[in-house]
Amino acid sequence: MNKQSIVLGCRWRYPLALLCLKRPVYALIITAKEDRFYGMNHISSSEITQCPRKDLATGEGYDLCKNICLQGAHAEVHAINEALACKADLSGAKLYMAGHDYCCEACLLYLKQHGLISAYCIDTKKLYEF
Repeated sequence: MNKQSIVLGCRWRYPLALLCLKRPVYALIITAKEDRFYGMNHISSSEITQCPRKDLATGEGYDLCKNICLQGAHAEVHAINEALACKADLSGAKLYMAGHDYCCEACLLYLKQHGLISAYCIDTKKLYEF
């Protein structure tokens, strides 16, 4: 799995999505049956021209993403929600993420709760196993 294939898959799946202005993050879930589900941290407000978190450290100010950019969730959550909408079995599934250094605690918990067995951050080669 490589970063380019995840980014292209997300852009194909969400061609009209507006990218996060600070750090576009892309996620791919591959189930045990080899089904693929994509997610990205897109924003819903085209009026935003500058990230409200631009001067904050990564991991800080997520409330601004939700309240100002109208970002519904992180890429990992969007990928899981897409799989759930398709009634996919996520037991034993793996998540691959591009564009970020790590998975936040809330996302890791969400992944575990839905039966995924690992998450891999391609950019940093960080592996989480559950």
